[in-house]
Amino acid sequence: MSAGIDIKVKVHTSKDSMEGTITDIRDELVLSNEGRKIYIPWDNILYFEILDIKKY
Repeated sequence: MSAGIDIKVKVHTSKDSMEGTITDIRDELVLSNEGRKIYIPWDNILYFEILDIKKY
């Protein structure tokens, strides 16, 4: 994310869970993990956990 903050989360959906760093928040939540982007529609998210916040 911009503003010098990296937020690592674990997102839980009805079918799966995945971890990554938030790279964009718009119509979908976009995570980055090991060089790949994961697009998750907001309607699919049950809840998420904040795993780490890094300021730089």
